[in-house]
Amino acid sequence: MLETIGTYFHVFPSLNQGRRDLWDNIIKETVDGVTRAMPMINMFPPELIAPNGKNETEMQIKLINGSIWQIMGADSQEAVNRLRGPNPVGIVFSEYAHMLPSAWDTLSPVLAENGGWAAFVYTPNGRNHGFDLYNFARTDPAWFCQKLTIDETRRDAKGESGAPVIAIDEINALRRQGQREEFIQQEYYCSFEGFLHGTIYGDLMLEARRDERIKRVPYTVNLPVGTCWDIGTSDATAIWFYQLVGQQILLIDYHEDTLKQAQHYARVLREQKPYMYGRMILPHDARWSAEDYFSSVGFRGIEIARSMPVQAGIDEVRQHFSRFMFDELKTTRGIECLEKYSRPWKEDLKSYGREPRHDEYSHGADALRYGAVAGFGPMQFVPGAGLDIKVESEFDPRMPEVMRPW
Repeated sequence: MLETIGTYFHVFPSLNQGRRDLWDNIIKETVDGVTRAMPMINMFPPELIAPNGKNETEMQIKLINGSIWQIMGADSQEAVNRLRGPNPVGIVFSEYAHMLPSAWDTLSPVLAENGGWAAFVYTPNGRNHGFDLYNFARTDPAWFCQKLTIDETRRDAKGESGAPVIAIDEINALRRQGQREEFIQQEYYCSFEGFLHGTIYGDLMLEARRDERIKRVPYTVNLPVGTCWDIGTSDATAIWFYQLVGQQILLIDYHEDTLKQAQHYARVLREQKPYMYGRMILPHDARWSAEDYFSSVGFRGIEIARSMPVQAGIDEVRQHFSRFMFDELKTTRGIECLEKYSRPWKEDLKSYGREPRHDEYSHGADALRYGAVAGFGPMQFVPGAGLDIKVESEFDPRMPEVMRPW
């Protein structure tokens, strides 16, 4: 701000957070054994602030050379739109992973035009836009990128003790209190695999990544492929493709689509996938629709998963989870569904609901649940299962609505 006169923004997920975390915040520092408290805003040396240059209402500071620094929020699209128009030459995004990504989309053209800079300071919040930016920055030589966990952050400024900012004893105390490991990994070790509370398979997905069970998984041509389904009517249909190798369940592919009829998925399996099928696991409510259709067009080895309470089915999945290996490219969407499958938080009860959310992530999780309920094997090639059967159209207008394949 002293070297380049201009406007500088410090953007928080919300204006209230900016006031709480910076403008009104009081910090403690210990130098040469003496501890003192100071308002964080006093890090601006008073002698560099212009007369009447501190604006409490706007959370803005003007320096004696004319540069302006101001706290901004990005908690709604309306707030993001207010970022449009000014010409900042420097921007700090605090907790970028927790704000709308459109804040950077809105401001980046300004910096590209005026040669300005941006800094992104945040704790991971799963595999969202913060994760994408981190991966981009660490591979692009034009960007500086650094990840600092509690192992690398110490009080090592001049006159400080050099002790860790957060001691490992405090982390172990959290573990003894029952804090979930994925939360600890996210907040203290900057893990993008950490998951918000309420996720159902988050801990198991974290374990799968640590065990390197999410990687490229080859398709073995001389082994049959099984499929497990969640069939949607007005929402998504999800299909996992898997093979059995010893005790391992290799999840080699995933397909998801919305508002398509049975004929569409028959073509996907026959024409878009190179697999020979040995088993098709359908949900318990598909007996009189999907089962009859797929059987009529030549699919064999069809099994209907028995009806079971959702939590019991989730328990079945968790029992199988150590056997799963995921193809990191072909099952990307399915992996996302498993990582974000969650229970809703009930603020009035301060607890999570018993039933999982029914949302965009539940279909992939439900499809795998039906596979676990039915059992993934054994499988064998079914004679004639690979023969082509032509599917002429999406639907037959002569067929009554109640009789069309789901």
